[in-house]
Amino acid sequence: MIAELAVRNLASPDPNERRVAAENLERLGVQAAFAVPFLIPIVERDPIQASRVISAIGEAAASAVTALVQRIRFLEYDTSVASAVCKALGSIGAPAQSALPVLVNLLQQATERENNVYTSVVADVFDAIYQISQAAQVDIPAG
Repeated sequence: MIAELAVRNLASPDPNERRVAAENLERLGVQAAFAVPFLIPIVERDPIQASRVISAIGEAAASAVTALVQRIRFLEYDTSVASAVCKALGSIGAPAQSALPVLVNLLQQATERENNVYTSVVADVFDAIYQISQAAQVDIPAG
């Protein structure tokens, strides 16, 4: 019952309700995998809350990879979105292997910018690349 309510509240217009819903699903971890189909459309509207839940679910959230990748194709000034999405992709592991070229591109964008705002996201992007590469047993792609 609480899980169903949390899924419904993820679509709430109230950011506090979305945050609480994400926290409740996050506590379920992989048991919240049933929520992945509901999380995919939420990635665009509230990528941080959706990414928190996806990170807790891990590999069982593999069907969310495409939506996550679409959300980080270009680095935004607000790097908290990129950081959250990168953590989610890294937690998915090997099934997120298709995200590697986008992550490498994002890493290049972040390191080429002269603004210190982007340096905070570099570690999260690199961690995601490393986690996915290790889980998929592939070399880290060259940029």
